[in-house]
Amino acid sequence: MAILGLLGHPLGHSLSPELLDPNLQRYYPGTEYRLLDLPPEDFERRFLALPGEGFLGCNVTIPYKTAAARLCHDLDRHARRSGAVNCVHFKGGQIRGYNTDVEGVRASLLRYTHIPASALVLGAGGVARGVLTALEDLGVDRVTVLTRRPEAAEGLKELFPQVKFQPFERVNDRDFVGTWDLLVNCTPVGMHPKGGQSPLPKSPPASVMVLDTVYNPSPTRLVAEARASGCEAMDGLHMLATQAAHSLKIWFELPKPPVSELWQRAITLCARQP
Repeated sequence: MAILGLLGHPLGHSLSPELLDPNLQRYYPGTEYRLLDLPPEDFERRFLALPGEGFLGCNVTIPYKTAAARLCHDLDRHARRSGAVNCVHFKGGQIRGYNTDVEGVRASLLRYTHIPASALVLGAGGVARGVLTALEDLGVDRVTVLTRRPEAAEGLKELFPQVKFQPFERVNDRDFVGTWDLLVNCTPVGMHPKGGQSPLPKSPPASVMVLDTVYNPSPTRLVAEARASGCEAMDGLHMLATQAAHSLKIWFELPKPPVSELWQRAITLCARQP
């Protein structure tokens, strides 16, 4: 029996076990997918112990994506470029880290009517690193990150020298927000159980496309308000399904990730949410 899991804190919002379980049983009957809600002081010890406990791999979410990257023996190109890991494969005594968030963001952005020329990114944590890598891949060369934490900005400047940084308070300036083609929320604001919140005090102008990496609830308040204003907007559900499908491809060495299957299941799961 193989064991997989999700490491993060907190994990009350996660749909990953329900999303992945049917596919896990198809590829490796008897596989378990566990939620590992770890406080910061326990993360490194538990992470390094997983291979000895029978784990084949794991997903990593807020707030441990950068910490996981530092503990891996090897990183794929997306994880190396972003300095963040959201998928880990334990094999042959090695811990290999991947960033499948990049594929998830890229796939989501390709669903919009056009690729933006500029982007305003809210937050500078592990999710933002995957977003910035995907934007770079798609040729979005004018990007600004808004952050409350100067130390987080310092950690990104070396990896993404072309990116500009400004204080998070600029979200209050609707005219400033309106100068960007795309707004990406990489903060947990609006995530279950605080789904009534939005990182913006007002909805963005209709000219701005919106991508919220939060997927529970779906749609988020930010996405609902953006759509009501005429914005092209998407929450993180498609990103979730895509990155999860790429995780399955890595763990079970599949010829291609089952994105369509997981996307349809993600839609069904969210329709059941209260």
